[in-house]
Amino acid sequence: MDWTVKAPAEANHNPRVVLNGRPGTEPLAIDAQVGLPLVLDAAGTTDPDGHALKYTWFFYPKRPPASLVSPSSCASGPPRPAVRPRRRAPPGFPSTPIGLREPPPRLVIENASGSRATVVAKAPASPT
Repeated sequence: MDWTVKAPAEANHNPRVVLNGRPGTEPLAIDAQVGLPLVLDAAGTTDPDGHALKYTWFFYPKRPPASLVSPSSCASGPPRPAVRPRRRAPPGFPSTPIGLREPPPRLVIENASGSRATVVAKAPASPT
């Protein structure tokens, strides 16, 4: 909104992004292999206004190669415990089958809030 009410010199500017040593905002295509860690490193990224930078690495399924893995099959941070099944449901609701577990993530992002994240594909992408 600053750009609509302030002079360009007074408005907040986008960071100057560097990803894995490559400056710019063009998408970076990286081939990943199941089980091998892939590092995403934003070292060198700066804010022209001198503001502190915050990082949030996440899966964005809009580009064709990435659309082969659904966002619900991604995890960031430590592993989540399995979903505990309910033994009895409230009246009027079907019960959850005993032993039902949440499927394991197909993609894991470690250090998702740091400037350097590690992505590990846990399963191959399935064609759509």
